[in-house]
Amino acid sequence: MRTATKLITSIFELESIDSSLWNFANTLVIAYCGSSWASAEPTLTALRAKLPQAVLVGTSTAGHFGAAPDIYDEPIMLQFIGFAFGEIRAVSAQMPAISSAAELASSLSQRLAGPSLRGLLILTDGSQMDGAAFISSVAASLGEQVAVAGGMAGDGDRFASTWVWDGAQRIEFGAVMIGFYGQARMRCASGSGWTSFGVDRDITGANGAVLTELDGRSALSLYREYLGERADELPASALLFPLLVTSEKSAEPVVRTILGIDADAGSIRLAGTVSVGSKARLMRANPNRLIEAAGAAATGALAAFDAPCDEPKARAAIIVNCVGRRLILRQRAEEEIEIAIAHLGEETSIGGFYSYGEFGPSGLTACALHNQTFTIALFGEDDAVSSPS
Repeated sequence: MRTATKLITSIFELESIDSSLWNFANTLVIAYCGSSWASAEPTLTALRAKLPQAVLVGTSTAGHFGAAPDIYDEPIMLQFIGFAFGEIRAVSAQMPAISSAAELASSLSQRLAGPSLRGLLILTDGSQMDGAAFISSVAASLGEQVAVAGGMAGDGDRFASTWVWDGAQRIEFGAVMIGFYGQARMRCASGSGWTSFGVDRDITGANGAVLTELDGRSALSLYREYLGERADELPASALLFPLLVTSEKSAEPVVRTILGIDADAGSIRLAGTVSVGSKARLMRANPNRLIEAAGAAATGALAAFDAPCDEPKARAAIIVNCVGRRLILRQRAEEEIEIAIAHLGEETSIGGFYSYGEFGPSGLTACALHNQTFTIALFGEDDAVSSPS
């Protein structure tokens, strides 16, 4: 297994990429990009010409990083994962061609399904996609035995325009899925570090991702009361105080980031669907706990990655980190990446991005939509000889 990361500050730097190392069908190249498609497109087009045989994907981000652990907003970060024996396949689709997020997820999952499917990496747009419905449909289609991780594209702290790239075209409303087969190995873990406070509130009014009522009152009015002086900073301050939502359908609560407010309607727009009958509680962050949770996620991914690999030092890690954590940690944001590197080891090649939603394990559930988490997908190869189908 061969891994690397490369920061591209100029299109001319693509010339230094050795095609003899990476231009193969079992090589995945992920391009983490700034939100401007006009800036990224020339480089991505040249990358496609440079590596026509490789599986190329990309995403706009709210910041991205390698193992430096500097965080970048504009230069493109490329992450290379080349398998010696494992196989990979990628599929994609635009949302307008399919009527719902659940149908899109089911269609893409079925195109990748097979007895030797070991893991699935998902990239979706972060502006329009119903991430909760999407990932629920993936789990229903593939079951619990397939490792699933990924995230929703970002747009800095603007929450306006996001996109993913399937190696040929930009997708502003849709998804890219990468399947890992045969001897490829993938394990995932997520960490939070947020603390809930206050009392549980009944969700008495909701429509998809729009929360209208808590305990029979305007959701926005009650939320403003909780925030106190910070209410004047809405909607920006909402990133610092997400909701912990517990559903009757799941024993594991999930964190839901607040993406926007509607002052006229008194409602709150969340980064995932909620249902009437669920309960919600306010959350807040302690920087030290966030950083500790990133380390716990790295430890959890390593613990799950317990089978022998033919090249144990050639692991790769893809990290999907919530933009809210970056905004809270500010100058300390790099500490999350540093603690992950410390746990994973310097021999592990690391790349990742800040997202508008993370797909990762949740308790006994193989995968769910998270907000405000630090999610790690760890890759390697088994040393046993097998024939992928």
